Amino acid sequence: KRPGKMGWLDFVLGPKPDAAAEQRQKVAAARESEAQSRQRWEAEMHDLESKHFAGGGGAITDIDLDVRRARSRLAEDSKAQVSRAQDTTGDDQRQKKNQELKKRFASTGGQTDDNIMDEEAGKARVRLAKESKARREWEATQEKRMNRQFRKTLQNEEAVVDDDIM
Repeated sequence: KRPGKMGWLDFVLGPKPDAAAEQRQKVAAARESEAQSRQRWEAEMHDLESKHFAGGGGAITDIDLDVRRARSRLAEDSKAQVSRAQDTTGDDQRQKKNQELKKRFASTGGQTDDNIMDEEAGKARVRLAKESKARREWEATQEKRMNRQFRKTLQNEEAVVDDDIM
């Protein structure tokens, strides 16, 4: 195939779509439209100023109304630019992919591993539980022993009453 010449398959199928080139063209068109809109707005503002100053001041309310109209036209142009710049061709494909993914995720149930006992943390938990139980039993026996000793000392003690005033 010579440079600049299309093959018969390219001629039949047409040129291959280049998404990046299309996006660049859309961005360039939006920028150009914005520049044209700004030029129109500046020209309108210039006309308003010249009309205001040429008339010897004129009524402020007239120029305010003209400015409001110009601003509303500029806002409409801006909205039109935004709607043109939005890419709607890729939205359908994106929505289809999202729906397929949602269906796939919905069909597969949650498969989380929530059994901690087959890991190191589970083994450590069992070991710590045994150690804690043994410690509590030892503390209970120590407390019983101390209570027995305290009761014995209380039983062996005699009550002494101090009735000496001086």
